[in-house]
Amino acid sequence: TLDGSPVVVGSNPGEVTITPDPNGTNPIGLTLDPLTGAISIDAGTPSGTYLVEYEICENGANPANCDIATATVVVVNPIDAIDDDYSASPLTIGDSTGDVTDNDTLDGSPVVVGSNPGEVTITPDPNGTNPTGLTLDPLTGAISIDAGTPSGTYLVEYELCENGANPANC
Repeated sequence: TLDGSPVVVGSNPGEVTITPDPNGTNPIGLTLDPLTGAISIDAGTPSGTYLVEYEICENGANPANCDIATATVVVVNPIDAIDDDYSASPLTIGDSTGDVTDNDTLDGSPVVVGSNPGEVTITPDPNGTNPTGLTLDPLTGAISIDAGTPSGTYLVEYELCENGANPANC
């Protein structure tokens, strides 16, 4: 507000100018438009709570009439790990599946397995319940069948976590 009334962004006296990031501390991936006051979020910005600082100054005021404020922005990138069913194409010892993450999404886009922000990490067997004889490779997403594994139908659990998310997004 300016003198108790909603601010008008512009260049005329009595209007205000917005200066994004006056202290150079705003997070990468969030941009405040000084003409509209809208904050945009870049694709690949990890989930988390971000503080975006800006300054408004009354045009034509002497002495300067400015105030710094902070907007809190929560970014949520939902992860959807879709169950896979390989029962139509049974595997034998030494075989492996395709990448179990091929149908999984992060914020509606296919996941990318890696270590960079915006990518995901695979945690095989997060609850310690996976059967012995089946190994999920956390780098490729493939499940391999070890020698000596009896015939049968098995469930292999994994967890996907978004890298760089704070708090964790799994």
